[in-house]
Amino acid sequence: MILYLLTLAIALRAARGQTIISPEQLYNGIQSNAYDAIIDVRTLEEWNDGHIANATHVESLQLQTSIPDDILGCEGWCRTIVVYCRSGARAGVAIELMLESGFNGTIYNGQGVSQWTAAGYGLVDTESKAASCSVEVENVSSCSPLEAEPSAPSSMPSNQPDMSSPSSAEQRISMSFLSCFGVFLGSYLC
Repeated sequence: MILYLLTLAIALRAARGQTIISPEQLYNGIQSNAYDAIIDVRTLEEWNDGHIANATHVESLQLQTSIPDDILGCEGWCRTIVVYCRSGARAGVAIELMLESGFNGTIYNGQGVSQWTAAGYGLVDTESKAASCSVEVENVSSCSPLEAEPSAPSSMPSNQPDMSSPSSAEQRISMSFLSCFGVFLGSYLC
C-alpha cells in the first residue's frame, strides 16, 4: 500500500502543470500532422499488444536517466511532442524527465491507450516510427531563433484552459486537486 501511494505521489508531482489532451485532440493532431513525435513509453510487451499509429516506442522512458537516441533532436522549442502510456501516469513522469533534460518545446500528455480505445479509436501493430524531429531522420530542419514561435492548431489546447468548456473546467479542477494531493503525499512520504 505504501509503495502504491509513493508511486502515485511521484506520478502526481510530475504531472503538475502538464497539458493533458483528449483522445479526440490527439487523433485530430495526428490527422493534421501537428506533432513532431508521438512517444509511447510503455513496455515492449504492451507495445506489441497494440499502439497508436505513427508512434515512436521509447520503452520505459520514465525510468531512464538520460534521453535515448530515438528522440535526440526533438528538444527544440519549435517541436510539438505527445507522450502517452496506458493511462497517462508514466507519460507524466517521462515528460518531467524530458523537461529536466532540456526539452523546451510543447509537450502534451496524451494520456493512454485506455482512454484512446475507450473513445473508440483503434490500435495498430506496426514497427516503431522514427520521430520526424530525431537526428536519425534525414533532412530534419532545426529550430531557428529567427522563426516565430508557432501557434497551436485550433484543435489543440492553449496554455490557458477555456473555463466555459465543462471538460476544461473539470480537467483544471481535477489537476488542481491531484497536484495538491500529490504535494500532500509527497511531503508526507518523503
